[in-house]
Amino acid sequence: MATLKNTRRTSKYNPETIRVIVKFLREGLFREDSARLAGITPKTLYDWIKKYPGMLNTIEDAESWNKRHITKLIEKHAKRSWQAMAWLAERRHSEYSPKASLGLGAGNGVQIAIISGGYTPPTLQEKQPLQGIIEPSEAKQLDKPEAK
Repeated sequence: MATLKNTRRTSKYNPETIRVIVKFLREGLFREDSARLAGITPKTLYDWIKKYPGMLNTIEDAESWNKRHITKLIEKHAKRSWQAMAWLAERRHSEYSPKASLGLGAGNGVQIAIISGGYTPPTLQEKQPLQGIIEPSEAKQLDKPEAK
């Protein structure tokens, strides 16, 4: 009669696996991708977060480190290009974030509604949002500057 040996696998929860996960999180990868690259499933990672009290803090610290690293890079490039800082401001502070929606409809022409919200540069504040129906023949006329 054959006897069953203890077939329980050893846990992959060890300092090396955690180090690999943290390395990839600090590089900006998502939790799921970091887990896979460390040789575990995303489910295993989330189980560890529930099971081991310090795991969530370790992950969040690595993700925060990446955010700060990216911010430093953007700030460095902002010294040469104002667009880098504008990009950061738009994402960090909602009042600077351009919010626009574009609605398209079909009918005898194409119905376009552009609604702008959030920060609007002073040069555009006096202009009204574009709303109306543009016939296909009129669409080409929009590309041409008006004769004065």
